[in-house]
Amino acid sequence: MEAHLRAALAYIAGRLVSGKNSPGVHDHSRSMLVIMNGTAKGSVVAIFDHDRKCHISGSGNGSQYFLFHHGECRAISLTLKGNDSADTITTVYVFQRNRAGKLSLAVRACNVQNVQLLAG
Repeated sequence: MEAHLRAALAYIAGRLVSGKNSPGVHDHSRSMLVIMNGTAKGSVVAIFDHDRKCHISGSGNGSQYFLFHHGECRAISLTLKGNDSADTITTVYVFQRNRAGKLSLAVRACNVQNVQLLAG
């Protein structure tokens, strides 16, 4: 999975799990701060990624979210499982459709704890 997409999904998952506002996320793989803003709470996701200059939006039910990356015209399915009361995501599944329309598992991150959101 591309680094910019991984950072955006970490930001979205962190916002959904913590319920906190944040102006962005620190991407350790690229040693940079990625500025993002918008809404990621409850059933609504509407984020603007300033690094990629595009929106990521969608909806969900608290554990399963169907998102669309407008900059890449890419559909993404984000599943959160775990103990959200402790700001811990036990497992994150991200599915995406390739150019042929086939759905594939892009990343499965286990024991993701304390996503490093920037202080709001």
